[in-house]
Amino acid sequence: MHKVLPLLFALATFFSHLVFSLLYHADKRPKEKRFIFP
Repeated sequence: MHKVLPLLFALATFFSHLVFSLLYHADKRPKEKRFIFP
């Protein structure tokens, strides 16, 4: 079980960076696209 935690942490970090990059690139588009923000 302890070996799974670092993997989950790495996946969480990866997905957070992925979502952040998607939101960052979406911000460069026209303002109509901003509905994706929470």
